[in-house]
Amino acid sequence: MSIGNKQYRVVIADDVEEVRESLRRVLEPNGYDAFLVPNGEFAIQIALKAQPDLIILDITMPGISGFETAQELRRHPETADVPLMFITGDTDVQTLVQAFEVGAVDYITKPFTREEVLARANAHVELYRLRKELEEEIQRRQKAEARSESAEKALSIADQKLTAMSQQVADRWTVDGFIGTSKGLTQVIRDIKKIQTSDTISVVITGESGVGKELIARAIHVGSPRASGPFVAINCATIPKDLAESLFFGHIKGAFSGAIKDQLGYFEMAQGGTLFLDELGELPLDMQSKLLRALEEKEIRQVGSSKHIGTNVRILSATNRNLMEAIKDQSFREDLYYRLARYTIHVPPLRERKEDIPLLARHFMEQFAKEMGKMAPRLSNSAIQKLMAHDFPGNIRELKNVIERTSIECAGSRIQARDVFIIGKSPSTLTDVQAKRIDHQSKETARYALGEQEEAIAQHVESRKRITNSQCRELLGLTIHRANYLLNKMSQSGFLLKTGAKRNACYIPGPLL
Repeated sequence: MSIGNKQYRVVIADDVEEVRESLRRVLEPNGYDAFLVPNGEFAIQIALKAQPDLIILDITMPGISGFETAQELRRHPETADVPLMFITGDTDVQTLVQAFEVGAVDYITKPFTREEVLARANAHVELYRLRKELEEEIQRRQKAEARSESAEKALSIADQKLTAMSQQVADRWTVDGFIGTSKGLTQVIRDIKKIQTSDTISVVITGESGVGKELIARAIHVGSPRASGPFVAINCATIPKDLAESLFFGHIKGAFSGAIKDQLGYFEMAQGGTLFLDELGELPLDMQSKLLRALEEKEIRQVGSSKHIGTNVRILSATNRNLMEAIKDQSFREDLYYRLARYTIHVPPLRERKEDIPLLARHFMEQFAKEMGKMAPRLSNSAIQKLMAHDFPGNIRELKNVIERTSIECAGSRIQARDVFIIGKSPSTLTDVQAKRIDHQSKETARYALGEQEEAIAQHVESRKRITNSQCRELLGLTIHRANYLLNKMSQSGFLLKTGAKRNACYIPGPLL
């Protein structure tokens, strides 16, 4: 999603200004135009005019409630199909059931996290846009067939456009998105590439919360023959038990109280693509048997219907639970596990691949700087060592949050250890052995990021202990300005130290060499 080019519109209705603003701060830097309103009446007026891609409503508001607002929005053709999410602090089953009955596609519980809001919002608007594109393509095809003898050629062009549109969404999720050089991450990438060519093998991705399991699932999808199909991600932990079958398989109008129209389920939404089951271990037990039957028979039946629908869906799953233990305590079906885990990928926690931390930190630093429209400050060696000394129980998600806060609060061009704010305990002192190991990892990882010309300069300085601008130009055949740029850049990064000035300037080994 392009930061500079807003793609999505979202209406946010909540009577608490702080909640509205916190959602805006999450969504606007990530490609959304946010329309903030304090109640349901304004939400309806703005939504009908703005034609949003997503609507987020608080359940309890002055005037008409979130539920009444949703019902009114569903009555208007302009907003009848726009994905609608509720914000609630109430996790009572009846409340959640009512939320889905009035047309919600999802809900967020308070207090919410940045990652949760963004992941759910992106998933629903991408599905909404994809459905609209598919409907438009179908209409264009029908008109082309009725209008011209060259209908076959028009269909071919439409297919190409649809494939390109789907691929635009997919291109953001490739193995190029994996930052790091550790053995653990390298093995994960190897595993992904092994199974990308298949479009049928079910995969279970294991690992602690925050290690990036969904990113891996998306990478598998976009590298597979199903890349042009939809990627539907759902969180099994948020599925109400009473609505699980309807959400997975869909329902027809009148199937139950509140079923005011036909509704597609996750399987039909993912047809021809991938269905990603996050937090698999939290799937309700009675739904597990229904899911197993659907997978084995490769067909589903909507709630309230007698018609069977064939499915063409690949299942990718993720869990931070030990499913073998869950099988032992009978909270997870063994037959379903072996049906889903035809291949497994384990993602090691960040504390087991600390050499990836400097590259990840620099990547996030540049990302946040771009969002804030400023130059990215540089991480000093002491700041990197402080990060690498922390165990990061929240893994990459925690590291990203630390760097985001540091980026916001840092006023200088170089971040020192004192500028890095980490919540929780980190080692206050390091043993000599630990310090040497961390320092070695920091240098090795930073060295890996050097370009070809920079590496040549580094090797020259290691062997000759010094380099000047003229020596750099002679070594690499550069202009005086290019040589000066590279030497200054390596000096600022900590690879070189500058002595002297102007024509007498000389560069010697810095702390990272």
